[in-house]
Amino acid sequence: MVRYQGVVSYALRFDGREMSKADGVGFLLHDTLPCPRSVQSLHSVFLSKRGHVCTRQGEMVSRRNMGLPWLRTNSEIRVIANLDERWIEFQVQDHQ
Repeated sequence: MVRYQGVVSYALRFDGREMSKADGVGFLLHDTLPCPRSVQSLHSVFLSKRGHVCTRQGEMVSRRNMGLPWLRTNSEIRVIANLDERWIEFQVQDHQ
């Protein structure tokens, strides 16, 4: 789904399989479709498996000084992005 204004939200839960180092949840920011397939050319905000909020601008990835619980099997994650006010919120609930 492509959005350029308003509030977008989605929720997911990781199933019972083992998580890899690359697992995480994010929101892609791009002005054209289709998006490039190369991760190094994307702009995104994401929550890493270790609970770090990160931004990617092309090849540059930076981690913010805030942390959430590590993502685990059965973690429920909610992402809320306000495209008008330009903020993204990650919520994590651990269902162990």
